[in-house]
Amino acid sequence: MDTIGNLITIIRNGYMAHRLEVTIPYARQSESVCRLLTETGYLAGVSLGKKSSKKSEFKILKLELKYQNGQPILTNITRISKPGRRLHSSYKKLPKPLGGYGLVILTTNKGLMIDKNARKEKIGGEPLLSVW
Repeated sequence: MDTIGNLITIIRNGYMAHRLEVTIPYARQSESVCRLLTETGYLAGVSLGKKSSKKSEFKILKLELKYQNGQPILTNITRISKPGRRLHSSYKKLPKPLGGYGLVILTTNKGLMIDKNARKEKIGGEPLLSVW
């Protein structure tokens, strides 16, 4: 299962339905991506919760979506590197969405980080998401 693709779809659908909060199944990578989106101001908050079914209990992430004047802050979120086609990039060749106004979340050997920090530290990696 593609957890990042699932995360993107749930966020997009939540904004289209004008929800204030959405929940996604817990995954460490999804939590790290959501924390980065919260730090950069694209999400209002993220918290860990639990959901119970008849047989078991499992973790979920609660995402608080952010709006400004009734319009979503996050207008576009797209997947760059996909499970069927992995892409890797050096720090010099990282994409710059909207000429640098957007951000790229990438996975590096030092964990998930945004493109601006990767350029400062001169680290390349696999670009996961483009956000603006």
